[in-house]
Amino acid sequence: MIKKYKNTIYKLLEEDTLGVERFEVEETKIKGIDTFTIFLRNSPLKFSIQSSPDDYNFFTYRYTKFNLLFEESGVIPTKGYFRFSKVLEDFDWFLQHVVEPYLAEKDEPDYWQINNRVELYTVVNHDFNVGFFTTEEKTAIRVILEKLGPVIKLELNIGTFEQSIVNSRLDYLISSLDKLNKFDWNSVFVSSIIGIITTLSLDATMGKKLFDLLKEAFSSAYLR
Repeated sequence: MIKKYKNTIYKLLEEDTLGVERFEVEETKIKGIDTFTIFLRNSPLKFSIQSSPDDYNFFTYRYTKFNLLFEESGVIPTKGYFRFSKVLEDFDWFLQHVVEPYLAEKDEPDYWQINNRVELYTVVNHDFNVGFFTTEEKTAIRVILEKLGPVIKLELNIGTFEQSIVNSRLDYLISSLDKLNKFDWNSVFVSSIIGIITTLSLDATMGKKLFDLLKEAFSSAYLR
């Protein structure tokens, strides 16, 4: 592909909200035909453009579909060639209808998975213990939860409004220590953490970070 067209693609990506830094390219010859392939970094997605062997102003292309198998499309068009303007238009479609949904799905937190992970690491290490917390256990948990608010604000870089939501959830957990047995309190703990993640719309990375903060905070607490 001649530089004029490569640079046009670069400028399109540079001006797009996705940003050019998410992509990388490779120039090869497939069966003797010049092929310019744009890859979305760290993904199976690509868009390959082949120049006509007779005229560098005409092209065909293939792209990776966003489906379970990430199948490759057939050659487009099936007969003849497109001018570059049409290829550029279709590449823009690929960005909007393949790349953006793929990234959205990748960043979307899996609340069921988070729920399962939180349940695996509940604060109280017991099997359906319906007893109540001892005074020492209440004190230990209360201290941890009071310290956790500022840590979450710092590590997740959340604003004042979001912090008020976190504090409200943590305060409720503290007040519940005197009212609920261990089994019921654990259920409230799990639902509170899920609530923080969903209310703040934390993505998968931030959700995991919150989970890790909780796990680290309670790792030193010995609770029967």
